[in-house]
Amino acid sequence: MITNAITTVATALDQGIRIIMIFGPTAVGKSSLALTLAEKYNAEIISADAFQVYKGFDIGTAKLPLQHRQNIPHHLIDICAPTEQYTVKSFSDATQKIINNTTKPIIICGGTGLYCHAWLYNFDFLEEDGDQAIRDALQDRLKKEGKAHLYDELQQKDPVYAARIDAQNPARILRGLAILESGVLPSMARPITTTLRQDTCCIGLSGNWEDLTTAIYSRTHDMINAGWIDEVQNIQKAGIPETAPAFKALGYREIVHHLEGYLSREKCIETIQIKTRQFAKRQMTWFKRYTHAHWIHVEKH
Repeated sequence: MITNAITTVATALDQGIRIIMIFGPTAVGKSSLALTLAEKYNAEIISADAFQVYKGFDIGTAKLPLQHRQNIPHHLIDICAPTEQYTVKSFSDATQKIINNTTKPIIICGGTGLYCHAWLYNFDFLEEDGDQAIRDALQDRLKKEGKAHLYDELQQKDPVYAARIDAQNPARILRGLAILESGVLPSMARPITTTLRQDTCCIGLSGNWEDLTTAIYSRTHDMINAGWIDEVQNIQKAGIPETAPAFKALGYREIVHHLEGYLSREKCIETIQIKTRQFAKRQMTWFKRYTHAHWIHVEKH
């Protein structure tokens, strides 16, 4: 794997391409490869992960230990409070700013498919949620009128956008209505280009499903043994509510339910393993669309 990746990166750099993106399912070995390449080519690493941005959510999001990051600049890790909303626009804007501020090679590494896709196809964004006053007013309406009523309003004003979203997801409903307040149809707020950007070389990692499942199950036990349950207890002691965006990260709510007595330790671990396995399957389905990538099959050691 390493040899193939080094050859791919060396070729890209020779061609003047200094942005490398590494993607693939969870537990396949993305972070390890990114470290190896960053050390060899004096590169900086940008995390394309929706939850490694949150401070205090460390073990369950598989952040590299600090000692492994000391000699290599890592970006978009520990930059948000757990209660902050981090979006694909946040990622795209921050990534572009980081790249503009260095001449070093950049390795974008992560498994959040939408983040990778938004970068590779250079999505155009409007502000996603409107200003604070609009958001507050819509939250009040949600409490008073209910999401069904607001979804009906959205469906009348922009049926295309309404058809794209889950009618049971209040965040998406409120986002659509907030964009409407700015005078723009939300269905037009994120034009999707079919033109792949030419300044990024992609390396996709894949593996045998059985090996990946074994790695996921083993890593879950390793995370528990490393103190994941204690980490969640500390998060609770800090007053972070379960409704915080960071708690959408895989496994955290299951550990909360274990701490509350609803799940045994064994059932908690089993549930996390199953959900992580399902997530990996979705990642594989998402990333296989990137036929332009240099795909590397990871063999079990």
